[in-house]
Amino acid sequence: ETALYNYAVAKSQGGRVPFGNSVALFESFLSQYPQSRYAPEVQDYIVTGYLTDNNYEGALRAIEAMRRPSAEALDAKQRALLRSAPATMPPDATPPPSAASRVPHPPDPTKA
Repeated sequence: ETALYNYAVAKSQGGRVPFGNSVALFESFLSQYPQSRYAPEVQDYIVTGYLTDNNYEGALRAIEAMRRPSAEALDAKQRALLRSAPATMPPDATPPPSAASRVPHPPDPTKA
């Protein structure tokens, strides 16, 4: 168990392997050792891997699968929801006005 955990962490931090491969390795670890003392850290690595690959839906699924999400996981959930929101907006939907468009402007004296 410890050897597989150390191997997965080393692979994810090695820089030569895409994070997607590390996510698969961490998910394999969790399926083999769901009650491991390393499970919370492994879950955080999975979420980080999905976010690094811009796979926000994967990150959200991983966070939802956590029994007790860490504060970091809950922060990651907010980032994933924010970043995935435009992708989930229906094509015919109008985005809300930006804050800049709602700022009142003084009247133009040349148009009086």
